[in-house]
Amino acid sequence: KDAVLLFKNAGFKTLRLQTFPQVHMLDENYTIDPRFIKALKQFVDWAIEEDMYVIICGPSDEDMSKELYKQRYENDIHYAGYNVSEEYKISSEKFLTAMWKQYAQAFNNSYDEHLMFELLNEPIDCFHEHNFGREKTNCAVCKKNYALMNEYNQLMLDAIRSTDGNNAKRFIILGGLSEDWKNITSNLFKMPKDKVKDRKVRFKIKDIFK
Repeated sequence: KDAVLLFKNAGFKTLRLQTFPQVHMLDENYTIDPRFIKALKQFVDWAIEEDMYVIICGPSDEDMSKELYKQRYENDIHYAGYNVSEEYKISSEKFLTAMWKQYAQAFNNSYDEHLMFELLNEPIDCFHEHNFGREKTNCAVCKKNYALMNEYNQLMLDAIRSTDGNNAKRFIILGGLSEDWKNITSNLFKMPKDKVKDRKVRFKIKDIFK
């Protein structure tokens, strides 16, 4: 709680929590260790008790880079990664859907508008040369990845909304490839369809002020 008070006393009103549920898997069904969820809830509760807003951010995918993945996680049941690429589409979609459904179920009716969800942190294709803002609209691989990112966003949004309750109207922040502003202003980026009429889905644009 001292960490929460440190930021509050410095004048901040919102905390963004970058989370890594992918290293807390219990089985091949992508069940997140309840001890991790409990610890995350405790931190969120401390912040909200101090009248702060909290953004829970989903995982990044840098750990899927080939060398790191093979060294650390390839045969580890306690790890589940995702990647914005056709090669990893099936496993990535299963992981992201299961992960966000569990987050949404854990953080639902007991949490009001002080809690927001951010779907992913800088999602990229780890195995393609055009990533981290270098995506190209005239590249065949990048075009597929743009479409896949749109699909991921829709799946994660649907998983959260399917839990109903407060999650049916919760603010959700999403981004495109690399969360680079060029990639959500491209005509290859599509906003997901949301059943919430007053648009509770928002963009995240990395480095917009640079």
